[in-house]
Amino acid sequence: MQLKVFSDPKSFLEKTEDLLMEKEAENNFPLGKLGELILDPGPENYLLAMLEKGGKPVMVFIKTGGPLIISGDEDFFSQGIDLFAKFSKEENLKIPGVFGPTSHVKSFVEKWEEFFPIIWREIMEQRIFRLDKPRIEPGENGKLRTAQEKDIEQVTQWVEMFSKEADPGGEIPPALAREKAEWGIKKKEFFLWEKGKPVSMAKKARPTKNGVAITMVYTPEEYRKKGYGTSCVTALSKKLLGEGYKFCTLFTDAKNPTSNKIYEAIGFREIGFTLIGKFLEKN
Repeated sequence: MQLKVFSDPKSFLEKTEDLLMEKEAENNFPLGKLGELILDPGPENYLLAMLEKGGKPVMVFIKTGGPLIISGDEDFFSQGIDLFAKFSKEENLKIPGVFGPTSHVKSFVEKWEEFFPIIWREIMEQRIFRLDKPRIEPGENGKLRTAQEKDIEQVTQWVEMFSKEADPGGEIPPALAREKAEWGIKKKEFFLWEKGKPVSMAKKARPTKNGVAITMVYTPEEYRKKGYGTSCVTALSKKLLGEGYKFCTLFTDAKNPTSNKIYEAIGFREIGFTLIGKFLEKN
C-alpha cells in the first residue's frame, strides 16, 4: 500500500474519480471541491493525496483552507491513516480538523490521537439528503429568481447570518461574506424567493457529473414559518433537475428536526451522515 501526493487537481480527479463516483451523492463535497480547484486553483495551498493498493485508489485525503476531507474504502482506513500520519509528521503538516462520513471520521480521530497530542472537538454531525424528484410544488407565496448585483448587500447579510446559525465552518467575517456574495452572484449561484421583496435564499454549489448541491438555505427569522424556505428549495430543486441534473444533494444539521422535516416533505431522502470537527493541541 502506498500514499501518493498530487500537485495537479485534474490529474488527481482523473485518478480518484471512479472511487468517489461509487457514491457520487455522498461524495458531493470532495468531488465538488476538486471541481472548484480545477476551475480555479487560486493562491491557496492545498494537499491532494490518495492511498493506493495494487494500482487502485482506495482512500483520498483533500485539504484546502479548512479541515481535511476524507473518503474511501473503510477496509483500508487503519493502515491508510497510519501512512498519512507518518507523512504528516515528516512534512510537518498542520491538520486543523477533519470532515467526512461519520464512521470514517471516528476511525480517523481514534488513530490520529495515537500519533499526535491533540484533543478532538466535534462541531456538527450532518445528514446527507438526496432528491431525485420533488413530492410537492413550490407555494404560490412568491417566486424564485436569480440574485443580481443589486442584491449584494442583502445576500452578504444573509451569508453572514447563515454562517452564525448553521454553517459547520463557523461564523465568517463580513469581508469574506461579501466576497462569497459577490462571487456567487457573478456565477449566478445564489437564488432568492421573492414576495414583493426577498424573503428567503438558497445557493447552487458543487456540481458533479450527475448531481448538484443546494447550500446556504436561509430565511430571516421574521419570515419563518410562512413556507418561504420550503418554496425556495422546492423551486430551486425543480430548476436544477430541469437543467439536466439527475439529483440534488443537501447537507443538514442532524440535530435540527425542523429543517430535516421540511426537506423530507419536499422529497429529500437520507442517504448517510457526515461529521466535522476540529483538533485542539493539548497543553
